[in-house]
Amino acid sequence: MLNSRAPAASARPKPQGAAAVRFSNASDPPSTPVRDLRVRTASQVTPLTGNLQKRQRDTLLSEQQQSPTRTPAPRASAESPSHHLPVPGSAAPRTTVNTPTSLLLPTNSTADAQPQQVNIERQESRQVAAAATSPLRAQGTASARSPADEHLAHPKPNSGSGPAAKSRKKPPSKRLHDYRLLSSPSTSAFDVAARGGLKDNRVFVILAEDHPTRVKPYWEIRNSVNDALADVGSVGRVATVDPVKTGLALTLTRTSKTQEVLQHAEAIKLALTAEKVTLRKPAIIMVLADIPVRVNDIVVEDDDPFLQEEIELALDARLACPPRRLCKPEDLTTRKTTAVWIAIDPDSPTAARPRRLRIMQRWCHLRPFIDRSTPPLCSICWSYGHSHDACSHSPRCRQCGSHSHDTEEHTCDLCGGKDPCVPLCTNCTGPHSPDDSACKAKPTFDAAVNGFVIPVGQRLHRIKQAASRDRREIVKNLSQVS
Repeated sequence: MLNSRAPAASARPKPQGAAAVRFSNASDPPSTPVRDLRVRTASQVTPLTGNLQKRQRDTLLSEQQQSPTRTPAPRASAESPSHHLPVPGSAAPRTTVNTPTSLLLPTNSTADAQPQQVNIERQESRQVAAAATSPLRAQGTASARSPADEHLAHPKPNSGSGPAAKSRKKPPSKRLHDYRLLSSPSTSAFDVAARGGLKDNRVFVILAEDHPTRVKPYWEIRNSVNDALADVGSVGRVATVDPVKTGLALTLTRTSKTQEVLQHAEAIKLALTAEKVTLRKPAIIMVLADIPVRVNDIVVEDDDPFLQEEIELALDARLACPPRRLCKPEDLTTRKTTAVWIAIDPDSPTAARPRRLRIMQRWCHLRPFIDRSTPPLCSICWSYGHSHDACSHSPRCRQCGSHSHDTEEHTCDLCGGKDPCVPLCTNCTGPHSPDDSACKAKPTFDAAVNGFVIPVGQRLHRIKQAASRDRREIVKNLSQVS
């Protein structure tokens, strides 16, 4: 009776026997199957079936694709070494050789498994000599690189990297889709930012503070400038004139070109006896923190020239206007240091890099100025975007937003004309007054737009929903207390 637990007979040779046949001369044959030096996969030693064979073939194919074959460089002839060129498609030889003097190569599996030593020093020296005499070497290594070696070359930089890409302007933020220009109800803030922001195309006339032209009516100044432009043959004309801190701002007509008018700046300068006629160059607004208030027990105020001189020496740049301390004048007697608002000349942009400066024997920090101011609010309808002189709406109550009564005559169903009364914002319907700085519907300055923007659409709807919810909670709690 046959034993069912006995191992079944197999035609597959035992690993120990296969190793003994292949290494018959070895004194101690290995106990595990040894791969031939020229065998690529284990399937040539141990037959595999089914999915294992397919897996081995896929592995072998991927290895062949990842390790390209190199074409050996031709040997230079001893008779005429200068007339032999590298074979096209071969790798460029290296001028320096950092390889060992001998290389161990496996022999055929049918022969004895003895490693052979091949001296490659002579072969490398011949390759170097052939490369030195080749005229193609001056064209760079790219002409001698084979197609199989292309993946070994340094990768080319992407189109979105490099110095050119860094100087490229970033696209405007998508959040600007929910904002509009404060000065134009139908203009999207995103479209303005995509065009590079608002641009001031006015022509500025620089005048002294006591110049007599500053007190003249605007139509006289406009006619003088237009007459001067007509005398020199310019087609540009001025529509209106506005006073500014530095002098006058000339707003051109719709069909006039700013650059064409600037070509005749000398004529405008002579007509108004001005110092300079130029375009607006916005100064770089920064803040210096921890500026000392006293030097040798002497208070240094804003109008002291010593303060401006010290800042200009530390910055190594001119200031567009005198500095201004960010505190009340009466607080200078009780404080040791203050922050100082400065406007750096636009011709020195490198001076505005945030860093530490030593001013008045003290280290101070330079940082950008963040404008948190808001445009003025109309005192008739209590909304933004226009002044009370240009308001075309009916008056509203500042306390509750009603059109039926004025602010001085405020009375509503909630308070009955008595305090306390929960206010109603006319911009966001929140429990605060319209001019409250905490209102989320107020205009904000956006650097990409270069102007004030105000929320609209879904963003304004979400702001009003949250603000109305807060006001209802306050009114509910107030009614429970009363």
